[in-house]
Amino acid sequence: MAGEASMKDDSLKQKEIKLCPTSIYKLRGDRLGKLKKNLNKKFEKVELNWDPDEYGFDVQFFAIPKESKCNLVNVMKSFINDSDKYVKTYATKTFILIAENCDDSLKGAFAICTGAAYHKVLPYVDTTFACSVARKILDPKSVAQLKCRLLNGQTIRIDKLFHKDRRGPDLPTVANESFFIAEGFQAQIKTLLDVGLNVLSRKSSSIKVTRFSLKIMKSLIMADMFGLLKDLLHVHLSNDYKDAEEFEFLNYVKPVKSNDLTKKLNHHLERYFLEESKVNRNGFFICHNKYEQWVKCEKVQLSKNTKQGKVRIKSWEGRPDISDIIDALGEEHRDWSSLQIRYKSKGKWWSDKFLNYIHGHVLYKRIYYFHIGKDWFKVDVEYIRRMDHTFFKLVKERLLCEKDEGYLPLPWCSEKYSNERINANHCIAFCENVLQRDLSKEDRTKINDIFLKSDRKSEHGQFLTSQDDEESRESLTAGNNGANAEEENEPPLPDSYDPVGEIEHSLSDDDDGDDDNDDDNGNLVQKKKQRSAYPRENRRKYDVSAIKSPLSKIIGEVECKLCLKSLTSRDEEKYNKMYYLLLNQFLEENPSSSLNKNLGVDPDNKFPTFLHGDKILVENVELFDILKITKDKLYLYHVKEGVGQKTRDAVSQIRISANLINKARESKQTQKILGKWYKQIMNCKDEDQTRLKLKEDFKKRKCSKDEFLNLFLKKKIVYVYAFLDDTKGRKPFNELVSQEQRLLEKEDIYKALQVKSQKRKNMVDVLCESLTSDNILAEKDTGFIVESKFLDRNTKELFQMFKDVGFSDRQADLLFHTLQKHFVPTVSIKSHIAKFELIRLAHDFNSSYPDFELRFWQIRKP
Repeated sequence: MAGEASMKDDSLKQKEIKLCPTSIYKLRGDRLGKLKKNLNKKFEKVELNWDPDEYGFDVQFFAIPKESKCNLVNVMKSFINDSDKYVKTYATKTFILIAENCDDSLKGAFAICTGAAYHKVLPYVDTTFACSVARKILDPKSVAQLKCRLLNGQTIRIDKLFHKDRRGPDLPTVANESFFIAEGFQAQIKTLLDVGLNVLSRKSSSIKVTRFSLKIMKSLIMADMFGLLKDLLHVHLSNDYKDAEEFEFLNYVKPVKSNDLTKKLNHHLERYFLEESKVNRNGFFICHNKYEQWVKCEKVQLSKNTKQGKVRIKSWEGRPDISDIIDALGEEHRDWSSLQIRYKSKGKWWSDKFLNYIHGHVLYKRIYYFHIGKDWFKVDVEYIRRMDHTFFKLVKERLLCEKDEGYLPLPWCSEKYSNERINANHCIAFCENVLQRDLSKEDRTKINDIFLKSDRKSEHGQFLTSQDDEESRESLTAGNNGANAEEENEPPLPDSYDPVGEIEHSLSDDDDGDDDNDDDNGNLVQKKKQRSAYPRENRRKYDVSAIKSPLSKIIGEVECKLCLKSLTSRDEEKYNKMYYLLLNQFLEENPSSSLNKNLGVDPDNKFPTFLHGDKILVENVELFDILKITKDKLYLYHVKEGVGQKTRDAVSQIRISANLINKARESKQTQKILGKWYKQIMNCKDEDQTRLKLKEDFKKRKCSKDEFLNLFLKKKIVYVYAFLDDTKGRKPFNELVSQEQRLLEKEDIYKALQVKSQKRKNMVDVLCESLTSDNILAEKDTGFIVESKFLDRNTKELFQMFKDVGFSDRQADLLFHTLQKHFVPTVSIKSHIAKFELIRLAHDFNSSYPDFELRFWQIRKP
């Protein structure tokens, strides 16, 4: 008997499974005890070893099965009491890994643990198990080799070998860790491994793939895992595998492996970044692979390496945006190879080449290339089209309208509108659409007279505030007297003028890269001349003091302040303050106005309806720019200009803010996070008048700290990405979203081309010219378009005609985009990365913050 007991003990040791280091997440206390109890029903002996001193939280199960064909999956299903949602709900959110029939020595034994990788990426990524595993597997600073095996056609085993000393990738491999992934994750892990092969195959020393085995022997001496493909995985694997299958994104996104093509793309990126982005900056981003550190950086330095040493070009407190970088570079810093960026985060300095911080995309030989995280990726146009479809569907579903209580009633003017005439029509529209005031015909006439009397000489103007001294006024008058002749004859801006438009670059196909005297350069110069046709000093100036007094008598003093502020606010900070300083006053002084009802103002609320949170940091992040308090909800607005290069900043702020507030609601960190925001207001001693007024308001209203915390704990949280309307013609965005969705269907494209007969000849000529210039057709082959009544064809007939004249599928696709480009008006949101970021953010909210809501709001100029 003793011998049998000894043999049993030896058997138990052989069946021991140890996965470390591992961490417990939502698997503690009673739940852990219940799990052990359920396991005991199936196993003769279950021991739980928990040694937090060695690995933080380490769980090891030692198990001997009662039956040779015991299935732990069924045990887990009974534990969860919801077999249908086992893989999707429990395994992804609590990171349960199951090893079933792993190999001969461990046959019938099982292990359950949680992924340590989760805690490293929690604040910045979706809680998707597959992505966490991918990050852990492909960690270049800790992993020396990677082995992947498909076991029994059911389970995938991933072995990773650690370095004892993790300072460098060339040290001996001394430790081993295995992940055992259950059948439910097989499809996702296969997808991840395919991605790994795409990246690793460039430098892999050995890759072997068979029907039942996948092995990658690889020394990972590569930079951090690139950004775009991780993000793609994020979006398409965040819900379930079906989403990834629908988009088949791996068929459309491929890393660029050609060194020659990479060099050429780098050359064009440098060229167009410095040239085109001066007038059109929305397609580039400043970001870095070390996302956590970059988001929370405290200081950034741009420097240049010279023979005399390192020369600092510019320093910033906090993260600069693309405009700051461009302005700092100027004309004298065109050699990117010598540029470097350093930034400080959590007391540590990080540095890298300047090029590695530039994220954006270019259109080269009619193919999209994304530059993300040091690498180039080729993205098929079909994927772009599908992503557009997803984006516009998302925005249409989540876009606030003026009937929603979450809408913001004031417009935000940006530099885009500084060229436009600010006149009585804007004021009248503001009063009617924003302040909900019905103006009589007499009032309209008076407002027109006020602006006419204050009119100054010039075609385009801006307000002259009381801060402008008399000398500037005199010089303005004198200067305009001599400039009238030129101004009278200045041409209007073309309809196609769009200073916030696309950054898609149709790159030159020349191989030598010489662009000193080519046509592109000439075109760029011409564009710049058009955009600078109206110098700032020649624009008309309005005397605010001459407008303010008579306008106040018509619409009211507070209303007049709101109107003039809304028409002259030039930056985000002033815009955000305007809500707190002016709109609250208007709402309090006019409690019976229709605006109070439309905004969902809560009469029992002790706090101001709007709170200003711009530049008030918690964990070095703004929780919100504007906070709107209604009866049942809190609206947290993050305000940025347009959907473009500032979108990534807004998305990162929203994501981290949501994570912090979610922590505050679910744990004891309420005082630490939300209490810190309240404390900054109540201890305010600086010269920021907005904070001081907020402090006085809190004291006057006797708003306690607990009452402030309860706002976030008891009301529903709604995050709003509020963006300035930058659409062509300033049509409502929801109309353009609907239009863009329709345009994604080829049938609707061709229906849109059924125009009046007198326009057809001109359209056919333009189309033929475009097809030949884009090398889609030779000039001799364009006759069939005229002869075949091309514009009368429906989709089916058109593609049959393509086939008859020898068109390939790709040529047909290119023709479709040519038609769309020349004949169909589309929205001016051309930054695909910005669209992608918002899609990803929506997925993050669905999976990580189901109790929160994400909406979009278009801030339109009246």
